[in-house]
Amino acid sequence: MTRTESKKSLIGRWPGNGVRVGESEFGSTPAGLTDYRGCVLGDSSIEPGSTLSNIDFSYSSFEDVRLRKNTFNQCVFNATTMKGVDFTACHFGECHFTGCSFARGVWGGGGRNSYSQCSFKKCKLTNSTIAYIEFFACDFENNKFRATFNGTVFEKCKFSGVISDCNFAGGDFSEEQKKYLGVRKLGGFYEVDLGNMWRLYT
Repeated sequence: MTRTESKKSLIGRWPGNGVRVGESEFGSTPAGLTDYRGCVLGDSSIEPGSTLSNIDFSYSSFEDVRLRKNTFNQCVFNATTMKGVDFTACHFGECHFTGCSFARGVWGGGGRNSYSQCSFKKCKLTNSTIAYIEFFACDFENNKFRATFNGTVFEKCKFSGVISDCNFAGGDFSEEQKKYLGVRKLGGFYEVDLGNMWRLYT
């Protein structure tokens, strides 16, 4: 943010809720990303199956929004509210999540979600359903995770800080389920750097 911008002003500039994502009336951020900072999205804000690239969603709200088969590339989520968000068959590539809240969220269940080369820093993930997700080459730094991860793959990821009160279940899939969910391998840790995570519960 510039000196003339504040979280309050970024939120207050939008006319209301349910903003449609397309060409922002506020142009680009100083970093050159499409400016959707501070907006409040609804179920019809993002077209199912669409691809969104180089967008700044900082200080925005995805609360209780359902996302279906969407792809996010090189997007920024700084202090973004994602309480109750429902991701199904979505892909995130090179996205950055900082200080986000994912409480009451549903990740997966109707199709496998994936995160590739993403970063999660000081995010909160509590009271959420986490199932059939793949994290590839992602960085996790000082997050607060209290959840059960079912059939979730962490491959070539790096963790720093402490994770407590989490359960990691590998998952047992039939061939039909693997095909439907796009399961590449069973849940677990593959070439993962756990750093100093001494309170990891499995």
